[in-house]
Amino acid sequence: MVRAGAMNRVGAKWAALLGVAWLSPFSAQAEDWWALSFGANREAVTALYVERSSIVDSVLGKTAWIVETFDPQRTDVAVKKEHVDIDCKRPRYRGLEWFWTDHAGEVTTSREEDARWNTVLLDSPMQAVRDFICAGPGAGAQQVTGVPGG
Repeated sequence: MVRAGAMNRVGAKWAALLGVAWLSPFSAQAEDWWALSFGANREAVTALYVERSSIVDSVLGKTAWIVETFDPQRTDVAVKKEHVDIDCKRPRYRGLEWFWTDHAGEVTTSREEDARWNTVLLDSPMQAVRDFICAGPGAGAQQVTGVPGG
């Protein structure tokens, strides 16, 4: 025969576990943006951010959300938020889903059905993203709040 007090303790433990399981997806969505410094091979990119809490393992490496801002003199895109898949063994990446915002505030979305791998160029913003996602924060990485388009 099980005592009532023991049954209440077991029930309380299960309720606590279910509460944690229910809250876990919400805590995983908390913003944790990091600004990255990157080299001279920047093209039109003016700022670069990675949402550290969005980094998860993938088949070849890791996926995460990034945000790039662009020089208005060099491109019609103001902000690009992209879900990237980074290969941590080879210098390559692919975009899985992204949102572009132009300088007028219009948003364009895309989700790639057949994402192609792109080479990570030396001293580029994507090299900084790959280094951060695969190895963790490095020199020049700084936690920030209020990321454009984030």
